[in-house]
Amino acid sequence: MPAERGLRWRRSAALRIALVHSAAILAATALLGLVVVQGFHGLVQRQVDQRITDDARSLVHHFHKGGEPGLLMAMAQRADMMPDLLRGDFSADGRRIAGAASLAPLPPGWHDIVLNARPASSSRARALAITLDDGSHIVIAAPSDAVGAAIWPITLLFVFQAVAIATLGIISALLLARHLRRRIDAMADTARAIMQGRMERRMPVGAGDEFDDLAAILNAMLDRIGALIANLRQVSSDIAHDLRTPLTRLRAEAERAATEWDTPEVARARLDLVVAQADEALEIFAALLRISEIEAGGGRRDFASVDLSALVVELSESYEPAVRDGGRSLDWQVDDGVEMVGDRQLLAQAIVNLIENAATHTPPGTRVALSLRETAGGIALGVRDDGPGIAPADRVRALQRFTRLDASRATPGHGLGLSLVAAIAALHGMRLELGDAGPGLAVVLDLPRTAADG
Repeated sequence: MPAERGLRWRRSAALRIALVHSAAILAATALLGLVVVQGFHGLVQRQVDQRITDDARSLVHHFHKGGEPGLLMAMAQRADMMPDLLRGDFSADGRRIAGAASLAPLPPGWHDIVLNARPASSSRARALAITLDDGSHIVIAAPSDAVGAAIWPITLLFVFQAVAIATLGIISALLLARHLRRRIDAMADTARAIMQGRMERRMPVGAGDEFDDLAAILNAMLDRIGALIANLRQVSSDIAHDLRTPLTRLRAEAERAATEWDTPEVARARLDLVVAQADEALEIFAALLRISEIEAGGGRRDFASVDLSALVVELSESYEPAVRDGGRSLDWQVDDGVEMVGDRQLLAQAIVNLIENAATHTPPGTRVALSLRETAGGIALGVRDDGPGIAPADRVRALQRFTRLDASRATPGHGLGLSLVAAIAALHGMRLELGDAGPGLAVVLDLPRTAADG
Protein backbone atom coordinates (compact mmCIF):
# COMPACT_ATOMS: atom_id res chain seq x y z
CA MET A 1 0.00 0.00 0.00
CA PRO A 2 2.71 2.59 0.82
CA ALA A 3 4.37 1.82 -2.53
CA GLU A 4 1.06 2.34 -4.36
CA ARG A 5 0.44 5.57 -2.45
CA GLY A 6 3.94 6.82 -3.34
CA LEU A 7 3.43 5.92 -7.00
CA ARG A 8 0.14 7.77 -7.02
CA TRP A 9 1.80 10.86 -5.54
CA ARG A 10 4.56 10.73 -8.15
CA ARG A 11 1.94 10.52 -10.89
CA SER A 12 -0.19 13.26 -9.35
CA ALA A 13 -0.88 16.11 -11.76
CA ALA A 14 -1.80 18.32 -8.79
CA LEU A 15 1.64 17.76 -7.26
CA ARG A 16 3.38 18.49 -10.55
CA ILE A 17 1.39 21.69 -10.99
CA ALA A 18 2.19 22.81 -7.44
CA LEU A 19 5.90 22.02 -7.85
CA VAL A 20 6.10 23.81 -11.19
CA HIS A 21 4.41 26.82 -9.59
CA SER A 22 6.91 26.77 -6.71
CA ALA A 23 9.83 26.35 -9.12
CA ALA A 24 8.58 29.33 -11.12
CA ILE A 25 8.48 31.47 -7.95
CA LEU A 26 11.97 30.27 -6.99
CA ALA A 27 13.32 31.07 -10.47
CA ALA A 28 11.72 34.51 -10.34
CA THR A 29 13.28 35.12 -6.91
CA ALA A 30 16.70 33.98 -8.14
CA LEU A 31 16.43 36.24 -11.18
CA LEU A 32 15.38 39.16 -9.01
CA GLY A 33 18.29 38.45 -6.64
CA LEU A 34 20.72 38.36 -9.55
CA VAL A 35 19.43 41.67 -10.87
CA VAL A 36 19.56 43.28 -7.41
CA VAL A 37 23.07 41.96 -6.64
CA GLN A 38 24.39 43.06 -10.01
CA GLY A 39 22.76 46.46 -9.64
CA PHE A 40 24.13 46.87 -6.12
CA HIS A 41 27.55 45.73 -7.31
CA GLY A 42 27.53 48.44 -9.95
CA LEU A 43 26.40 51.03 -7.40
CA VAL A 44 29.16 50.07 -4.94
CA GLN A 45 31.74 50.05 -7.73
CA ARG A 46 30.71 53.52 -8.79
CA GLN A 47 30.98 54.71 -5.21
CA VAL A 48 34.46 53.19 -4.93
CA ASP A 49 35.46 54.83 -8.21
CA GLN A 50 34.14 58.13 -6.92
CA ARG A 51 36.20 57.79 -3.73
CA ILE A 52 39.33 57.06 -5.78
CA THR A 53 38.57 60.06 -8.01
CA ASP A 54 38.03 62.37 -5.02
CA ASP A 55 41.22 61.12 -3.38
CA ALA A 56 43.20 61.64 -6.61
CA ARG A 57 41.89 65.19 -7.00
CA SER A 58 42.86 65.96 -3.42
CA LEU A 59 46.42 64.65 -3.94
CA VAL A 60 46.77 66.64 -7.18
CA HIS A 61 45.57 69.72 -5.32
CA HIS A 62 48.21 69.24 -2.62
CA PHE A 63 50.90 68.72 -5.27
CA HIS A 64 49.96 71.98 -7.00
CA LYS A 65 49.94 73.75 -3.64
CA GLY A 66 53.00 72.31 -1.96
CA GLY A 67 54.88 70.42 -4.64
CA GLU A 68 56.39 67.02 -3.99
CA PRO A 69 56.64 67.56 -0.19
CA GLY A 70 53.01 68.60 -0.01
CA LEU A 71 52.02 65.52 -1.99
CA LEU A 72 53.96 63.17 0.26
CA MET A 73 52.50 64.80 3.38
CA ALA A 74 48.95 64.44 2.04
CA MET A 75 49.58 60.79 1.17
CA ALA A 76 50.80 60.08 4.69
CA GLN A 77 47.78 61.80 6.24
CA ARG A 78 45.29 60.00 3.99
CA ALA A 79 46.93 56.66 4.68
CA ASP A 80 45.83 57.08 8.30
CA MET A 81 42.35 58.49 7.53
CA MET A 82 41.40 56.13 4.66
CA PRO A 83 43.53 52.99 5.00
CA ASP A 84 41.31 51.04 2.60
CA LEU A 85 42.78 53.01 -0.36
CA LEU A 86 46.32 52.29 -1.56
CA ARG A 87 48.46 55.13 -2.90
CA GLY A 88 51.74 55.26 -4.74
CA ASP A 89 54.01 58.05 -6.01
CA PHE A 90 56.31 57.28 -8.93
CA SER A 91 58.94 59.36 -10.72
CA ALA A 92 58.88 59.97 -14.45
CA ASP A 93 61.21 57.01 -15.02
CA GLY A 94 58.95 54.64 -12.97
CA ARG A 95 60.97 54.68 -9.75
CA ARG A 96 58.93 54.37 -6.56
CA ILE A 97 59.09 57.50 -4.45
CA ALA A 98 56.51 56.62 -1.77
CA GLY A 99 53.38 54.62 -1.13
CA ALA A 100 52.20 51.00 -1.01
CA ALA A 101 54.72 48.42 -2.12
CA SER A 102 52.04 46.38 -3.87
CA LEU A 103 51.42 49.11 -6.43
CA ALA A 104 53.36 49.48 -9.66
CA PRO A 105 53.52 52.39 -12.14
CA LEU A 106 50.65 52.41 -14.64
CA PRO A 107 49.69 54.42 -17.74
CA PRO A 108 47.24 57.25 -17.11
CA GLY A 109 43.58 56.17 -16.70
CA TRP A 110 41.52 53.47 -15.05
CA HIS A 111 42.82 49.92 -14.63
CA ASP A 112 41.80 46.58 -13.10
CA ILE A 113 45.01 45.31 -11.56
CA VAL A 114 46.44 42.48 -9.44
CA LEU A 115 48.00 43.81 -6.26
CA ASN A 116 50.32 40.85 -5.69
CA ALA A 117 51.30 38.40 -8.40
CA ARG A 118 51.83 35.51 -5.94
CA PRO A 119 48.99 32.99 -6.45
CA ALA A 120 48.44 32.40 -2.74
CA SER A 121 47.94 36.05 -1.83
CA SER A 122 47.12 37.90 -5.02
CA SER A 123 44.00 40.06 -5.09
CA ARG A 124 42.36 42.25 -7.65
CA ALA A 125 41.91 45.99 -7.32
CA ARG A 126 40.52 49.00 -9.11
CA ALA A 127 43.20 51.65 -9.82
CA LEU A 128 43.47 55.17 -11.26
CA ALA A 129 46.80 56.55 -12.57
CA ILE A 130 47.34 60.35 -13.04
CA THR A 131 50.40 62.08 -14.51
CA LEU A 132 51.54 65.21 -12.64
CA ASP A 133 53.04 68.39 -14.11
CA ASP A 134 56.64 67.36 -13.43
CA GLY A 135 56.22 64.05 -15.29
CA SER A 136 55.81 61.96 -12.16
CA HIS A 137 52.54 60.18 -11.60
CA ILE A 138 50.43 58.85 -8.77
CA VAL A 139 48.37 55.64 -8.53
CA ILE A 140 45.35 55.25 -6.21
CA ALA A 141 43.76 51.79 -5.87
CA ALA A 142 40.90 50.16 -3.95
CA PRO A 143 41.04 46.37 -3.40
CA SER A 144 38.01 44.45 -4.72
CA ASP A 145 37.55 43.05 -1.25
CA ALA A 146 35.80 46.29 -0.33
CA VAL A 147 33.19 45.78 -3.06
CA GLY A 148 32.80 42.13 -2.16
CA ALA A 149 32.40 42.92 1.51
CA ALA A 150 29.56 45.34 0.71
CA ILE A 151 27.79 42.92 -1.66
CA TRP A 152 28.19 39.75 0.40
CA PRO A 153 25.39 40.49 2.96
CA ILE A 154 22.86 41.11 0.19
CA THR A 155 23.96 38.00 -1.70
CA LEU A 156 23.70 35.96 1.48
CA LEU A 157 20.23 37.43 2.13
CA PHE A 158 18.98 36.33 -1.28
CA VAL A 159 20.51 32.89 -0.83
CA PHE A 160 18.69 32.46 2.46
CA GLN A 161 15.51 33.80 0.86
CA ALA A 162 15.80 31.33 -2.03
CA VAL A 163 16.29 28.45 0.39
CA ALA A 164 13.28 29.59 2.43
CA ILE A 165 11.13 29.95 -0.70
CA ALA A 166 12.20 26.53 -1.93
CA THR A 167 11.36 24.96 1.42
CA LEU A 168 8.04 26.74 1.77
CA GLY A 169 7.29 26.03 -1.90
CA ILE A 170 7.79 22.30 -1.44
CA ILE A 171 5.68 22.27 1.72
CA SER A 172 2.91 24.34 0.10
CA ALA A 173 3.10 22.15 -3.02
CA LEU A 174 2.56 19.04 -0.92
CA LEU A 175 -0.31 20.66 1.00
CA LEU A 176 -1.92 21.96 -2.20
CA ALA A 177 -1.50 18.60 -3.91
CA ARG A 178 -3.04 16.89 -0.89
CA HIS A 179 -6.01 19.28 -0.96
CA LEU A 180 -6.55 18.84 -4.68
CA ARG A 181 -6.14 15.09 -4.41
CA ARG A 182 -8.72 14.98 -1.60
CA ARG A 183 -11.24 16.96 -3.67
CA ILE A 184 -10.63 14.91 -6.80
CA ASP A 185 -10.81 11.63 -4.87
CA ALA A 186 -14.15 12.68 -3.37
CA MET A 187 -15.56 13.40 -6.83
CA ALA A 188 -14.08 10.16 -8.20
CA ASP A 189 -15.64 8.16 -5.36
CA THR A 190 -19.02 9.70 -6.14
CA ALA A 191 -18.61 8.90 -9.84
CA ARG A 192 -17.71 5.28 -9.03
CA ALA A 193 -20.75 4.99 -6.75
CA ILE A 194 -23.00 6.31 -9.52
CA MET A 195 -21.45 3.84 -11.97
CA GLN A 196 -22.37 1.08 -9.52
CA GLY A 197 -26.01 2.14 -9.67
CA ARG A 198 -26.26 4.45 -6.66
CA MET A 199 -27.90 7.26 -8.61
CA GLU A 200 -28.81 9.20 -5.46
CA ARG A 201 -25.17 10.13 -4.82
CA ARG A 202 -24.05 13.67 -5.65
CA MET A 203 -20.74 15.47 -5.89
CA PRO A 204 -19.68 17.10 -2.59
CA VAL A 205 -20.00 20.89 -2.50
CA GLY A 206 -17.97 22.97 -0.06
CA ALA A 207 -17.11 26.64 0.34
CA GLY A 208 -17.74 27.77 -3.22
CA ASP A 209 -14.44 27.45 -5.09
CA GLU A 210 -13.89 26.27 -8.67
CA PHE A 211 -14.30 22.63 -7.63
CA ASP A 212 -17.66 23.49 -6.10
CA ASP A 213 -18.74 25.23 -9.33
CA LEU A 214 -17.80 22.10 -11.26
CA ALA A 215 -19.53 19.90 -8.67
CA ALA A 216 -22.70 22.01 -8.93
CA ILE A 217 -22.72 21.65 -12.72
CA LEU A 218 -22.16 17.89 -12.46
CA ASN A 219 -24.91 17.61 -9.84
CA ALA A 220 -27.30 19.47 -12.13
CA MET A 221 -26.35 17.09 -14.92
CA LEU A 222 -26.92 14.10 -12.61
CA ASP A 223 -30.31 15.51 -11.61
CA ARG A 224 -31.20 15.80 -15.29
CA ILE A 225 -30.00 12.26 -15.98
CA GLY A 226 -31.95 11.00 -12.97
CA ALA A 227 -35.07 12.76 -14.21
CA LEU A 228 -34.61 11.26 -17.67
CA ILE A 229 -34.13 7.78 -16.23
CA ALA A 230 -37.21 8.20 -14.04
CA ASN A 231 -39.14 9.46 -17.05
CA LEU A 232 -37.93 6.49 -19.08
CA ARG A 233 -39.10 4.10 -16.40
CA GLN A 234 -42.43 5.90 -16.21
CA VAL A 235 -42.81 5.82 -20.00
CA SER A 236 -41.98 2.13 -20.08
CA SER A 237 -44.59 1.50 -17.40
CA ASP A 238 -47.12 3.70 -19.19
CA ILE A 239 -46.49 1.97 -22.50
CA ALA A 240 -47.00 -1.42 -20.88
CA HIS A 241 -50.19 -0.21 -19.20
CA ASP A 242 -51.75 1.84 -22.03
CA LEU A 243 -50.93 -0.59 -24.82
CA ARG A 244 -52.37 -3.53 -22.91
CA THR A 245 -55.96 -2.47 -23.64
CA PRO A 246 -55.67 -1.95 -27.44
CA LEU A 247 -53.50 -5.06 -27.82
CA THR A 248 -55.94 -7.12 -25.75
CA ARG A 249 -58.83 -5.89 -27.88
CA LEU A 250 -56.77 -6.57 -30.99
CA ARG A 251 -56.16 -10.17 -29.93
CA ALA A 252 -59.80 -10.67 -28.96
CA GLU A 253 -61.08 -9.37 -32.29
CA ALA A 254 -58.55 -11.47 -34.20
CA GLU A 255 -59.63 -14.57 -32.23
CA ARG A 256 -63.30 -13.87 -32.86
CA ALA A 257 -62.60 -13.27 -36.55
CA ALA A 258 -60.87 -16.65 -36.70
CA THR A 259 -63.61 -18.57 -34.82
CA GLU A 260 -66.77 -16.75 -36.01
CA TRP A 261 -66.28 -16.81 -39.77
CA ASP A 262 -70.04 -16.97 -40.50
CA THR A 263 -70.47 -14.72 -43.52
CA PRO A 264 -68.14 -12.48 -45.53
CA GLU A 265 -69.86 -9.43 -44.07
CA VAL A 266 -69.16 -10.56 -40.49
CA ALA A 267 -65.56 -11.48 -41.39
CA ARG A 268 -65.08 -8.09 -43.02
CA ALA A 269 -66.40 -6.31 -39.91
CA ARG A 270 -64.13 -8.38 -37.65
CA LEU A 271 -61.06 -7.64 -39.79
CA ASP A 272 -61.93 -3.93 -39.90
CA LEU A 273 -61.94 -3.90 -36.09
CA VAL A 274 -58.58 -5.70 -36.05
CA VAL A 275 -57.12 -3.14 -38.44
CA ALA A 276 -58.54 -0.29 -36.34
CA GLN A 277 -57.03 -1.69 -33.15
CA ALA A 278 -53.67 -2.17 -34.91
CA ASP A 279 -53.78 1.40 -36.22
CA GLU A 280 -54.48 2.66 -32.71
CA ALA A 281 -51.41 0.84 -31.35
CA LEU A 282 -49.26 2.11 -34.23
CA GLU A 283 -50.45 5.68 -33.58
CA ILE A 284 -49.30 5.40 -29.98
CA PHE A 285 -45.88 4.12 -31.03
CA ALA A 286 -45.56 6.82 -33.70
CA ALA A 287 -46.42 9.55 -31.20
CA LEU A 288 -43.90 8.20 -28.68
CA LEU A 289 -41.16 7.99 -31.29
CA ARG A 290 -41.93 11.52 -32.45
CA ILE A 291 -41.73 12.87 -28.88
CA SER A 292 -38.43 11.03 -28.27
CA GLU A 293 -36.96 12.38 -31.51
CA ILE A 294 -37.99 15.93 -30.66
CA GLU A 295 -36.64 15.71 -27.09
CA ALA A 296 -33.33 14.46 -28.52
CA GLY A 297 -33.08 17.64 -30.63
CA GLY A 298 -33.59 15.88 -33.93
CA GLY A 299 -36.01 18.51 -35.21
CA ARG A 300 -33.36 21.25 -35.31
CA ARG A 301 -32.00 20.04 -38.63
CA ASP A 302 -35.09 21.50 -40.37
CA PHE A 303 -34.99 24.91 -38.66
CA ALA A 304 -35.60 27.87 -40.97
CA SER A 305 -37.38 31.20 -40.93
CA VAL A 306 -41.14 30.65 -40.43
CA ASP A 307 -43.92 33.16 -41.08
CA LEU A 308 -45.82 32.31 -37.93
CA SER A 309 -48.66 34.74 -38.66
CA ALA A 310 -49.44 33.08 -41.99
CA LEU A 311 -49.16 29.61 -40.43
CA VAL A 312 -51.61 30.39 -37.59
CA VAL A 313 -54.14 31.95 -39.99
CA GLU A 314 -53.86 29.01 -42.38
CA LEU A 315 -54.43 26.42 -39.65
CA SER A 316 -57.26 28.41 -38.09
CA GLU A 317 -59.11 28.67 -41.39
CA SER A 318 -58.55 24.97 -42.08
CA TYR A 319 -59.82 23.69 -38.70
CA GLU A 320 -62.62 26.20 -38.12
CA PRO A 321 -65.22 24.14 -40.07
CA ALA A 322 -64.37 20.94 -38.17
CA VAL A 323 -64.55 22.72 -34.82
CA ARG A 324 -67.89 24.30 -35.83
CA ASP A 325 -69.26 20.91 -36.90
CA GLY A 326 -68.45 19.63 -33.41
CA GLY A 327 -70.72 22.27 -31.88
CA ARG A 328 -67.97 24.69 -30.87
CA SER A 329 -66.62 27.94 -32.32
CA LEU A 330 -63.07 28.89 -33.24
CA ASP A 331 -61.93 32.53 -33.41
CA TRP A 332 -58.44 33.85 -34.00
CA GLN A 333 -56.63 37.14 -33.58
CA VAL A 334 -53.19 37.29 -35.22
CA ASP A 335 -50.66 40.12 -35.46
CA ASP A 336 -49.21 40.56 -38.94
CA GLY A 337 -45.58 39.88 -39.81
CA VAL A 338 -44.67 37.68 -36.84
CA GLU A 339 -41.71 35.49 -37.79
CA MET A 340 -39.43 33.08 -35.95
CA VAL A 341 -36.76 30.48 -36.61
CA GLY A 342 -38.01 26.92 -36.22
CA ASP A 343 -39.45 23.79 -37.82
CA ARG A 344 -42.66 24.76 -39.63
CA GLN A 345 -44.08 21.24 -39.55
CA LEU A 346 -43.50 20.83 -35.82
CA LEU A 347 -44.94 24.25 -35.04
CA ALA A 348 -48.02 23.36 -37.10
CA GLN A 349 -48.32 20.07 -35.19
CA ALA A 350 -48.20 21.92 -31.86
CA ILE A 351 -50.91 24.40 -32.93
CA VAL A 352 -53.13 21.63 -34.30
CA ASN A 353 -52.76 19.61 -31.08
CA LEU A 354 -53.81 22.62 -29.01
CA ILE A 355 -56.86 23.26 -31.21
CA GLU A 356 -57.88 19.58 -31.17
CA ASN A 357 -57.30 19.36 -27.42
CA ALA A 358 -59.59 22.34 -26.82
CA ALA A 359 -62.22 21.00 -29.25
CA THR A 360 -62.13 17.44 -27.88
CA HIS A 361 -62.14 17.98 -24.14
CA THR A 362 -64.78 20.72 -23.92
CA PRO A 363 -68.59 20.47 -24.10
CA PRO A 364 -70.57 21.69 -27.15
CA GLY A 365 -71.06 25.42 -27.21
CA THR A 366 -67.52 26.12 -26.03
CA ARG A 367 -65.76 29.07 -27.61
CA VAL A 368 -62.11 28.43 -28.58
CA ALA A 369 -59.87 31.46 -29.22
CA LEU A 370 -56.46 31.36 -30.90
CA SER A 371 -54.14 34.38 -30.59
CA LEU A 372 -50.67 35.38 -31.77
CA ARG A 373 -49.15 38.56 -30.41
CA GLU A 374 -45.73 40.16 -30.78
CA THR A 375 -44.72 41.66 -27.44
CA ALA A 376 -41.74 43.71 -26.30
CA GLY A 377 -40.13 40.58 -24.88
CA GLY A 378 -40.84 38.23 -27.79
CA ILE A 379 -43.77 36.25 -29.17
CA ALA A 380 -46.86 34.92 -27.36
CA LEU A 381 -48.96 32.16 -28.97
CA GLY A 382 -52.07 31.17 -27.02
CA VAL A 383 -55.12 28.93 -27.22
CA ARG A 384 -57.91 29.46 -24.66
CA ASP A 385 -61.42 28.19 -24.18
CA ASP A 386 -64.31 28.76 -21.79
CA GLY A 387 -64.77 25.07 -20.98
CA PRO A 388 -64.22 23.28 -17.66
CA GLY A 389 -60.44 23.85 -17.72
CA ILE A 390 -57.82 21.91 -15.74
CA ALA A 391 -57.42 22.13 -11.99
CA PRO A 392 -54.13 23.78 -10.87
CA ALA A 393 -53.07 20.58 -9.11
CA ASP A 394 -53.36 18.61 -12.38
CA ARG A 395 -51.66 21.04 -14.80
CA VAL A 396 -48.12 19.69 -14.35
CA ARG A 397 -49.35 16.10 -14.62
CA ALA A 398 -51.36 16.96 -17.75
CA LEU A 399 -48.08 17.57 -19.64
CA GLN A 400 -46.79 14.09 -18.87
CA ARG A 401 -47.17 11.21 -21.30
CA PHE A 402 -50.28 9.03 -21.18
CA THR A 403 -51.95 11.36 -18.68
CA ARG A 404 -55.74 11.03 -18.88
CA LEU A 405 -57.58 13.25 -16.42
CA ASP A 406 -60.89 12.04 -15.02
CA ALA A 407 -62.86 14.54 -17.09
CA SER A 408 -61.39 13.20 -20.36
CA ARG A 409 -61.70 9.47 -19.74
CA ALA A 410 -64.75 9.22 -22.00
CA THR A 411 -63.15 11.12 -24.90
CA PRO A 412 -60.87 9.52 -27.52
CA GLY A 413 -57.11 9.91 -27.20
CA HIS A 414 -54.04 8.50 -25.56
CA GLY A 415 -52.81 11.37 -23.38
CA LEU A 416 -49.90 12.28 -25.66
CA GLY A 417 -51.13 15.53 -27.24
CA LEU A 418 -49.91 18.00 -24.63
CA SER A 419 -46.71 15.96 -24.15
CA LEU A 420 -45.93 16.45 -27.83
CA VAL A 421 -46.67 20.18 -27.55
CA ALA A 422 -44.34 20.42 -24.53
CA ALA A 423 -41.54 18.65 -26.45
CA ILE A 424 -41.94 20.94 -29.46
CA ALA A 425 -42.00 24.03 -27.22
CA ALA A 426 -38.79 22.95 -25.46
CA LEU A 427 -37.09 22.30 -28.80
CA HIS A 428 -37.87 25.87 -29.94
CA GLY A 429 -36.91 27.50 -26.62
CA MET A 430 -40.54 28.30 -25.76
CA ARG A 431 -42.02 28.38 -22.29
CA LEU A 432 -45.28 26.39 -22.08
CA GLU A 433 -47.75 27.49 -19.42
CA LEU A 434 -51.18 26.15 -18.51
CA GLY A 435 -53.33 28.76 -16.82
CA ASP A 436 -56.86 29.70 -15.88
CA ALA A 437 -58.94 31.42 -18.59
CA GLY A 438 -61.68 32.25 -16.05
CA PRO A 439 -63.48 30.00 -16.90
CA GLY A 440 -61.65 27.48 -19.03
CA LEU A 441 -58.08 26.63 -19.89
CA ALA A 442 -55.46 29.03 -21.25
CA VAL A 443 -52.39 27.50 -22.94
CA VAL A 444 -49.62 29.99 -23.73
CA LEU A 445 -46.36 29.47 -25.61
CA ASP A 446 -43.93 32.31 -24.85
CA LEU A 447 -40.86 32.71 -27.05
CA PRO A 448 -38.15 35.21 -26.01
CA ARG A 449 -36.97 37.66 -28.64
CA THR A 450 -33.43 36.18 -28.79
CA ALA A 451 -34.80 32.68 -29.44
CA ALA A 452 -37.24 33.97 -32.04
CA ASP A 453 -34.38 35.51 -34.00
CA GLY A 454 -32.44 32.23 -33.92
